[in-house]
Amino acid sequence: MKKISLLTQAGLGVGFLSTVLSVSALAQTPVSTSVQMSGSCPKCDLSHRDMERMSLQGSNFSGSNFSHSNLSGGKFYQSNLAGASFSKAYMMRIEGDGVILHKSNLRDATLSEATLTNSDISYADLRRSDLRNGNFHGSSFQGSILKASDAMEANFQGVNFRGAYLTHGNFTNANFSDANLSKAVFGNAILTECNFKNANLSGADMINVTGLKQSQLDQACGDESTVLPEGYSITNCPSANQAQVTQEAAAYQDTYTVVPTPPASPRTVNPYVLRTEPDVVAPQQAASNHDIAIDLIEQTLRSLPMDSPSRARLEAAISHIEMERAASK
Repeated sequence: MKKISLLTQAGLGVGFLSTVLSVSALAQTPVSTSVQMSGSCPKCDLSHRDMERMSLQGSNFSGSNFSHSNLSGGKFYQSNLAGASFSKAYMMRIEGDGVILHKSNLRDATLSEATLTNSDISYADLRRSDLRNGNFHGSSFQGSILKASDAMEANFQGVNFRGAYLTHGNFTNANFSDANLSKAVFGNAILTECNFKNANLSGADMINVTGLKQSQLDQACGDESTVLPEGYSITNCPSANQAQVTQEAAAYQDTYTVVPTPPASPRTVNPYVLRTEPDVVAPQQAASNHDIAIDLIEQTLRSLPMDSPSRARLEAAISHIEMERAASK
C-alpha cells in the first residue's frame, strides 16, 4: 500500500510533527485523536485529510490548504492561518482565541458550535458557511462576506462587522449586542429575535430584511445614512467626541456633586413642652465641599501639559462647580 507523508514541505519549524497517512484509508482512519503540530508550515497542502481534534496552537499555517478536511474539535489558539483555505472543511466545535484568519477562505465550511473569540476573521469569505451556535465574541469580521451563511443562535457580542456583507443570511436569535455593524449590508437577511442591544448600525443597509421588529432597533443606534425598511426608525449614535465628553461629565458629576443634607425630622408638637427651632444646615459646609472639588481639579490641571485636550473639559467642570457654589449661598 502506497503511503504519503502528511507534511513534506521543507522548512518546517522545530517541533513540527509529521504524520504518515494511508491513501486508501484516508477517509476512514483519523490521523490521531490528539495530533499536535507546532512551528511553521506556510502554504502546506493539507486538503482532504482526516485530522479530527488536531492542535495547531501557536503555529503558522498561513496560506495552507485545509479544504475538504475534517478538523472537528481542533485547537487553534494563537495560530496564524491568514489566507488559508478551509473550503468545505468540517470544523465543528473547534476552539481558538486570538486566531488570525484574515483573508481566509471559509466558503461552505462547517463551523457549528465553534469558539473563535478575539480573533481576526476580517475580509474572509464565509459564503454559505455554517456558524450555528458558534461563539465569536470580540472577533473581527470587518469586510467579510457572510452571504447565505447560517448563523442561528450565534454569539457575535462585541464583534466588528464594519462593511461586512450579511445578505441572505439566517441570523435568527443571534446576539449582536455591542457589535459594530456600521456600513454592514443585511439585504434579505433573516433577523428574527436578534439582539441588537447597544449595537452601532450607522450606515448599515437593512432593506428587505425579514423578522425585524422596531423593539430590536430601539436598543441600537444608527445615523442618517442607515437604511431601514419603511416605517422603521432608529436613534442617532453619539459621535466619538460626544460620547467621551458625556462619559467624563458623568464621572465628574459622580465625584464632585455635593449631596444635600436631608431635612430635619419632624417634631411632635406638645403644648406643655418648650418648642425648639429646627436644625439649620449651615451653607458653609456645602461651599467647603465645592472648594475641595475645585482644588482637586486644579491639582489635576497643574499636572497636565498645556496642549492636553482634557484641560478644556476640566476647566469647564470648574466653571460648573463655581456656579453651583454661587447658587448655594
